[in-house]
This record gives sequence, structure tokens and C-alpha cells, in this order.
Amino acid sequence: MSLRTRYITFACSIAVIAALLLGGYNFYWVNRLTQEQAFDRLSDDARAVATQVESRYNRLRNDATAISQTPPFLGMIRSMENAGVDPLDGSTTALWRERLQTIFKAIMRRRPEYVQMRYIEVADKGMELVRVDNRDGVILSIPGKDLQQKQNAPYVVSGILLSPYGVHFSNIDQNVEHGVPDPNLYVLRVVTQVRDPQGALFGLMVISTDFEAEIDSVLRAVDSPYAIYVVDDSGNYIERYPDGTITRIVAPYDSEYALPARFSGSDTNTGEFNHPSLGQVLYSRADVGFDVSSPHRRISIFIAAPKAEGLAGAQEIQKVALGLSLVLVLVTAGGAFAVARRMTMPMKVAVERIEDYATGVTSLDLPTHRKDEIGDLSRAFTSLVDSLEEARSEERAILARLEAIADNTVEGLITTDELGTILSFNRGAETMFGYTQSEAVGKPVDILMSTEYAERHDESLARYKLTGESEVLGKALEREGMRKDGTEFPIELTISEVRVNGMRIFSGIARDISERKLVEQQLIATSEALQKSNNDLEEFAYIASHDLKEPIRAISNHAQFLGEDHGDALGDDGMKRLDRIRDLCAKSERLVSDLLYFSRIGRGDDDAQSIDPSKTIDAIKSALVDYLAERKATIDVVTDLPLLAGDPSRIKSVFQNLIVNGVKYNDRDEKRIEIGYEEPVGDEPGKFYVKDNGIGIPDEFQERVFTIFKRLHNDRAYGPGSGAGLSFVRKIVERHGGKITVESREGEGSKFIFSLTEAMRSPES
Repeated sequence: MSLRTRYITFACSIAVIAALLLGGYNFYWVNRLTQEQAFDRLSDDARAVATQVESRYNRLRNDATAISQTPPFLGMIRSMENAGVDPLDGSTTALWRERLQTIFKAIMRRRPEYVQMRYIEVADKGMELVRVDNRDGVILSIPGKDLQQKQNAPYVVSGILLSPYGVHFSNIDQNVEHGVPDPNLYVLRVVTQVRDPQGALFGLMVISTDFEAEIDSVLRAVDSPYAIYVVDDSGNYIERYPDGTITRIVAPYDSEYALPARFSGSDTNTGEFNHPSLGQVLYSRADVGFDVSSPHRRISIFIAAPKAEGLAGAQEIQKVALGLSLVLVLVTAGGAFAVARRMTMPMKVAVERIEDYATGVTSLDLPTHRKDEIGDLSRAFTSLVDSLEEARSEERAILARLEAIADNTVEGLITTDELGTILSFNRGAETMFGYTQSEAVGKPVDILMSTEYAERHDESLARYKLTGESEVLGKALEREGMRKDGTEFPIELTISEVRVNGMRIFSGIARDISERKLVEQQLIATSEALQKSNNDLEEFAYIASHDLKEPIRAISNHAQFLGEDHGDALGDDGMKRLDRIRDLCAKSERLVSDLLYFSRIGRGDDDAQSIDPSKTIDAIKSALVDYLAERKATIDVVTDLPLLAGDPSRIKSVFQNLIVNGVKYNDRDEKRIEIGYEEPVGDEPGKFYVKDNGIGIPDEFQERVFTIFKRLHNDRAYGPGSGAGLSFVRKIVERHGGKITVESREGEGSKFIFSLTEAMRSPES
């Protein structure tokens, strides 16, 4: 039995009862039906506005997610962690920053409502790394000196607490620059995380959009003659008046704040109340929830219409209904048939049009103008189709952007199925391997590998299918690639797995590292040549200093013999000159001996021995006991000293030279030497120090004192010396993998600080 037949039968059965009841309930039901239809219209309008607002939030979310996954983010991380140069392709931090600025500008030209796009580093007090502003239509890259720290901004704190790759929407509030809020710009910020290749949080991607501009464009596109309120969960609102005028955003603390109390803190979806300017109104509400973790966060859309307009025509309907009730019994059959036909025909036509639309014959043309349930159904279905079309359009746009990014990246991006068949092949891969996309797609991925690695790849893929365990996924691997012409070249390959509709897809990023390998070989050759040169230089210094001793000693001996045999003939002046010659020979011999000692430091491959620095210092105290007593000097070890592994005589020489210097160059009555150890801090190694209360070293000479044979004072001031002691100390420290520095103020003493990294790696207990 058809719907039409059922309706006629039912109508005839109840016609008499309906006629009797229609008169009594006519007024009530007409008013109620009209009011429900008015609420339906208002609800549809509210939902339509809510859909548009939700699409803006979705667009923000999609933009933030897509942009944060573009190469410049990881490129900046790699370069910043590698002294400003990306180890993968040699790009500098500045170059990655320019690339990211270009992407930001391109997006902002397409999204004029976006007023700010930023890349913020979490570690450096929330410092902005890249920032592009849209200032009244002029898109500007902000220079480094104007970048700000945002560590205390609520949206930064919330972004840090996000789950990996989540998205956070901030409250709508005034934009703040350098601590000063801008009352003319209310922004909504979307934040998503940026993580380094190891998955650790590195920074945040932030898009700030002009909330007023976003809502203004939505409300201007709405075809509704009624008052519309857009209210956030903080009570801020924007109102569109019935004449189409749209207000600026109004905050609860503004003097002109006039949000109806019914719209504040209420969860009622429909209702009526007395509006201050519109009188008695009907209203409907629709909510946009944008935060799954916090359902209370929402944007509410209220549409209010004068009740008189909503119930217009009710009296005419009542009169017609009363007349029909009088003749209903007489024309039951004919009337039922006519009404049945009238009610079912539009539905039949709507079904036919939906079927034609589904087959692509015509566009969707449903009777959305109708004011009944069919009209409601038509409008709801049309709205659903429009939403789906918009979502598909946004999806196509995002896919197009991602494809454009993939095609223009210098790396080769290749995807394969679980059989190893190539599914996609970007322009970077075309340039790298010499195949066109059409030549590569559909071919086995083995064509891009050398024979050796192709066999290993097949074995690895088979093992992964069988056991689910892989040694290559998610790792940067160095492999030999093969071009179309058969030439092999080194590549760095990173493989990841995704599942699409239950099917495994493997994604590979290939980088040509030929230049890097060449540079590595050149560095090895240069290092070997430099090491040979240093060895030759040390050998020369050793031989030269050793051979110089003989003539110096001979000169000294002959001067002595000359004084003994001919002293009377030379007289007092001649003897003084011979004594001067012998002193100079003795000094020269000390210099040569020091040079010989300096050249021997680091020679030989003696095994490291366990060293207790405390015992070493005790031995130095015993050896210098008379020297220290004569000069009223004391040595104090103020902290525990860790065990070392190295050359005991060299380590002893370091401490002894520093102690003797601290006593020698000291004009105080009581000379004090303090020795201690500073524990490691972060990446900094632990450090020893020797501190004195002597004459100190002027700033301009603090590096010079480590130069061999350079003295700041003559022999008469602080006694004889060669000026080589601190040179010995520096060379010994550096031979043990450390470095030495000095902190000193003239007249206040010196503090020599040194590390012995290699000596501390494996000390014996």
C-alpha cells in the first residue's frame, strides 16, 4: 500500500473526529505549530551560522597542523642544534628561516584574516624564532631584534602541555605586543607543537587570526533578517542587527556591554523573552564545540526574532482551518486525496531530484523555500550536502598544498606498497635518480638501489612481513642508490610506515650525500696531514733543543777556563764580563732544557696510571717544605679531588708549576694557595682550580702568560725564570683532553681553572 493510499484511508477515518475537535483546539495548535516552525527557521539559521563558524575553526586547525609539518621546521631544529648549519643539506638557520617566512607569507596572502604567524622555541624562554605580521594588508617579516619572548603567555603554556601533535585554541582576547594590549584587535590563536626528529618537544607553531574579521565575514554571508549574537565562553560577543549592521566585539568589562541575560550562562536551545530593543522575541541557539578535552569551551550562536513576525499569518490560518472544518466531512474523500497528493508529490519530486543529483544528471534543486517539514528536510539535506562539498573542497585544497610542497622539496620523496612497488615519485626524486614519475611509478623500488642493497632490502621487507620487526624504520640510513644511467651514489634514506584503509604504505625520504662524503674524505686527509706536520715539528724541536746544549755548555766551560787561567790579566772588569757570559749560558741552557721538555710533552705512548691528586699535592708539599716555609706560604685543599688516570709526572708538573707561580709572584706577607674541584654542571665537565692571593695578572696579559718564554717581569723583580712553566701546564692539560683558563684581577690574585677530560674518563679505583 502506497503512502498516498494510507494517508487517504487514515484521513477519512478521522475526518469526523477532526472536524469536531478542530474548532476547539484550532487556536492552540495553530499558534503552537507556527511557533515551532519559527523555532525551526531560527534553529536552521543558527545551525547555518554555527557551521560557518565551525568551518573557520577547522580551517585554522588544518592550517596549523599542515604548516607545522613542512620541512623548514625540522630544518631549523637541525641547523640550530648544529652550530647554525643543517647537517643534512648544509642549509643555514637563516636560510631555513627565510623559507619558513615565505610559507607564512603565502598562507597569509590566502588568509587575509590571519594577522600573525609565529614559530616559537620552547627552550629559550619562549623566544620567537620566526614571525610574520599582517599589518593592515601589508605582510611583513619581523626582524630578529624585534622578536619577543612569550614564555608566560597562557597560550604558550597550554601549547607546551598539549599531547603530541594536538591543537589548542586560545581564549579570544586583545593582542599583546611588548606587554601592551591592543584594544582594537581581538585575536584567536591556534597552537600546535613542533617536535624534533627524536620526538622531543622543540617549539610551537602559532597562528593568530583577527576574530572580528573572521566573524564579520561569516555574518555578512548569512541571509537572515533577524538579530544574531556570536558569544564565546568568556562572555565576549559580536552582534549583527536586523538591518545588517555588525558591531565590534564587546567584552564584559566594556561600558557598552549589553548581552541579554538569557544568553549568558544558559544551556537552553530555544525560548522567548523580553528583549530591551526588539520587545518579546523568540530565539534559538546553536553551539560550536572546538575543544574535545574541554566540552565547556564553545562558541554559541543566538538568533532572535520578534515574536509577532514569527507568528505572522497565524490568524489567517485559523480562519481557513475553521472553514475547512465545516466542510471537511462533506469533502473527506476528495479533500483527503488532494491533500495526500499535495503532500506526497513534493516528496516524490525531491526524491527524484536527489536520485538525479546522485547520478550527476542535474544539480541539487530541492524545495528549500517550503515552510513545512518537506522544506525543513530539503534545507537540512541541502545544508548537509553543502557542508560535505565544503569539506571536500578544503580537503582538496590541503592535498594540493601538500602535493605542491612535496613536489618542490629538494629531497626525494617516494612511497611504495608492501610489495615494494613505487606508488609516488616527486620531482626531487626525478632529479636525483634520473627517472620521470611516469617511468618510476609501478616499478619495483629495487631499480633505485645498487644490487647489494636491493637484495638486503628484499630480505628486510620479507622479514618485516613475517615478524613485524624492522631494523630500518624510523632511522637515518646510509645506502648506495643507483641512477637510471647505472651510476651509483651515496644517499641518506629515512623510511616510515603508515596505514591507509588497512593497507601498509612505506614512505621514504632520500637525500643525495655525495658532497658530504667528499667533504668527509677531505677532512680526514687534512687531519692526517696536519698530524704528520705536528709530529715533524715536535721531532725538530726535540732534536734542535738537544743539539743546542753542547755548544752552550762548551762556551760556559771555556769562559770558566779563561777566568781560571787568565783572571789576573783580565782584571775585575774582564772577570765580570766572563761571569755575565756564564750566567747567560746558564740561562740559555735552562731555556733549551725547557724547550726540550716542552717538545717531550705528549711524546711516547705510556699507559695511563691511576692518580690520586690529593697524594700528588702532599708529595709537592713535602718537596717544597723549605721553599714554602721561607716564603710563609700555605697550601689548602678545600674540596675532595676525584681520582684520575694519566701520566703521574705530567699531572704533578701541572699542580707544582701553578703552586710555585702562586708563591713566587706574591708580595703579601702571608701567601695562600687554595686547591679545589668544581663538580660538572650540565654539559660542562668538572674542573680543578689553583687559586692564589698574589699580584694578579692584568686583563691584556691573561692570554700572553701561556706563551712559551714570555715573562711579564724581569729577574730582579721576582727572581729568575724562563717563562715556560705555564706553557708546560697548558700543553699537558690539552694532552689530557682538557683546557685551562685564568680569572684574575691585578692586585687581587689569580685563579687558574682547568679540566682533564680524558684523564677522568676511566680512572682506576
